[in-house]
This record gives sequence, C-alpha cells and structure tokens, in this order.
Amino acid sequence: MAAVIIPAAVAAAVLAAVGAAEASASDAQAAAHAGDLGRVLATIVIVVAAAHAGGALAVRLHQPCVIGQAAVGLMLGPSLLGVLAPGAADFLRHPASVRAVDLLAQLGVILFVFVVSQQMAGHSAAGSVSQAVAIGHAMIAVPFVCGVLTAVLLLEPYRPPAVGGLPYALFLGAALSATALPVLAHILAERRMLTSKVGTLATGSAAVGDATLWCLLAVTMCLVERGSLAQTMTRLAGAAVFAAAVWWLARPLMAYAAGRYAGGGILGPAALLAGLLLSAAATEHLGLHAIFGAFLFGLAVPRGAIAVQQVTTMASGLTEWLLLPLFFTAVGLRTDLGLLSGNAAISLCAAVLAVAALSKLISGTAVSRAVGLSWRESAAIGVAMNCRGMTELLVLNTGLAAGVIGSDVFAVFVVMTLVTTAATGPLLTLLGYRRPTRPSAAAQPPVPVTAAVPS
Repeated sequence: MAAVIIPAAVAAAVLAAVGAAEASASDAQAAAHAGDLGRVLATIVIVVAAAHAGGALAVRLHQPCVIGQAAVGLMLGPSLLGVLAPGAADFLRHPASVRAVDLLAQLGVILFVFVVSQQMAGHSAAGSVSQAVAIGHAMIAVPFVCGVLTAVLLLEPYRPPAVGGLPYALFLGAALSATALPVLAHILAERRMLTSKVGTLATGSAAVGDATLWCLLAVTMCLVERGSLAQTMTRLAGAAVFAAAVWWLARPLMAYAAGRYAGGGILGPAALLAGLLLSAAATEHLGLHAIFGAFLFGLAVPRGAIAVQQVTTMASGLTEWLLLPLFFTAVGLRTDLGLLSGNAAISLCAAVLAVAALSKLISGTAVSRAVGLSWRESAAIGVAMNCRGMTELLVLNTGLAAGVIGSDVFAVFVVMTLVTTAATGPLLTLLGYRRPTRPSAAAQPPVPVTAAVPS
C-alpha cells in the first residue's frame, strides 16, 4: 500500500505546486468552462425530457415514437421556439451546447447504424429471398430515378454553388429512396404483422433496399468532396479496400474469436466497441461519413456472439434514452420551416411529397403484384416502404453537414419524411391491417428490431 500512497502523494504535491503557480492565469478560463458545462448539462436535460414527452404523446396517438421526438426537435428550433421565445432558443443554441449536442448526436448515430445493420443482416433470409430482393431493389431504383429527375427539373435552383450537378442529383435520388427498417418493424409489430407474409417481405425488402442505399450514398459522398477525378477514384479505392478488409479479414477473425472465447468477459465487448469506433473513424478519414464504417462493421460482426449482444444492449439503451433525442434536436435546430412560407415553397414541398409517396407506392405495389402477391398485400407493401423515419433523417443530416443540400431543401425533405412516416400506419389501417384492440406480447417485435429506436 505504501508503494502506491507515497508516489501518489509526491505527484499530488507537484501538481498542487504547478496548479498554484498557474491559478491566476486560468481562473477566468475555469469559470467559463464551468459555466459552459452547466449550460450543456441543463440543455441536455431539457432536450431529453421534451423529446421523451413528445414520444410518449405520439405513442398515445398511435404513431411511432420517432414522430413525436422529431416534432419536438422542430419545435425547439427556429421554427417555433425561435419565434415565440427567442431568449430560450438562444440558450439552447449557445455554441458550447450546440457543439456538445452535435458530438453526442453523432455518437448516437454511429451506435444506431451499428444496431440496425445487424438487423438488416438478420432479415436477409426473411420470407422469400428472391421476392425480397426484387421488391427491395425496385423500392430503390424507381424512387432513385424520380429523385434524380426531381433534382434536375424542380430543385436545380436550390443547388449550392459549390456542389456539382451530378452529386447533387445522386444525393437527392438516394434521399428519396430510404425506408426505415426499425420504425417499419414497430408499425408492423403493433398490428401483429411482423411474422406474416406481408411483414416478412416488407422487412426483408427494406433491409435489401437500405443496404443498397448506403452503398449508393457512400459513392455519392466520394463524388461530393472537391478534388480531381484522380482524388475521387483514390477515395473510392480506399473505401473499397477498407470494406474488403473488414469483410474478408476482420469478419472471419471476429467469428473465430466469438467461438474461441464464448464465455464472455469484459475484454470482448471492449474490443468490439473499440473496433466499431475505429471502423467509423476510418471511413470518416477516407472522406465518407462515420456511419458507413459503423454500418459495415455491424454487418460483419457475428450476431449470436455474447460480446455482440452485450454491446448491442448497451448501445440500444444509450441511444434510445439519451443520444437519439439529442440527434432529433440537432436536426430541429437546423430546420427552419419559415423557409417554406409562400406559395412557391409550399407547392415545391407538395410536389416533393407527391413524388416521394407515389414512387414508392406505385413501384412497390406493381413489383409485389408481379412476384405473386394479391392486390391488397401488394398495396400494403407499397405503403410500408413509404415509412422513411430515422433512416431518412440520417441521410438528410449527412447531406446537410457535407454541404450537398442547403437549409431550404433540407426543410422540404424533413417535412416529407415526417408526413410519409406518419401516414404509414393509418394507410395500413385503411387496407384492413388494423391495430388489435388489446395489445399482447406477440404484438411486440424482437428486441433487436427496435432496440435503437424509441417505439
């Protein structure tokens, strides 16, 4: 014990002497830091409490929790709070609070994508694989083409000057193609449809489509970065090499380690979490977004391993109760619905909403009917694919942060996201897929489906 106490006492004395010598110079900085910390903590408490209240209200209105939390995020931004109570809005938008919320929100996004990518892998064999692949790719192809045409014909005047026409059109095509697997699974589960023919095909198709979407988005983000064609090709090659290393090197090693050290322990989850964050950091360094590394790592980990289950449980609780509400607030602070005032802006918003909804509905219904489903089942698939939710907000936030889209287009697509997601449940009810009057345990999805999304 003395061997520990004596060196510690000496170190404490040295640090105290140094601290005393520098105290006069750092008093002001310490006071400012303490004030910033208090402001940040108070902001987090306000934001998280408001988001969960909004989510609870949404659930009572038979809507996904994500709708309520996103709506609260909008209310805390310039669209409502900034108009009604500018002082309170300025408190939430203090630079120290904004930086902290943004960093925590990005961590939440990384953990969220990690969990969802595992669920995509789990749904790869759901229902008929050939049917899910056909529907999933149709759900991407048709809205993607419609999004590109919308960018060229309607949204070209809103393109930021520093962004080329090709990456701008490709990004908006991808933004129109998203489907939120976790939120969709919750909507289907509360109607006891998750294990039905429609439910398994809808979730399997969403998994296939969103996996393709992330690949398209990764290529688009490589094109967005300013630089020569050689630099773009270098980024793409670097991303391809990294993906190959994770899939063909890290994945077998993780599977071997999961079998070799099946008893669990603290080192497994710690190593897995470190690998997740390093994978996210690698794709961020390559000029992509950190979410691509998290997505790839989530696909590669062995889903049945104890360490993976432990990290998933940790990530699920942290994202659901703390980090995702902060993400919704960060989105709300960036969304100014005042930009949509005027007949021209409202007409543009309505046009984007119509293209987004109809491209999914028509293509989903047609392809589902072509692969053997009834008209009612086919229409249900088309409606379900319009549930964009959290995935769409992730895509939009990535584009706004990279400067691919401006605040005006961002606001238009946020409104489209909320409307199409909120309409999914009521439209399924119109098709006869109603919520049971007495919910049962069978109505709930498996834990991984909605683990990272409040439901």
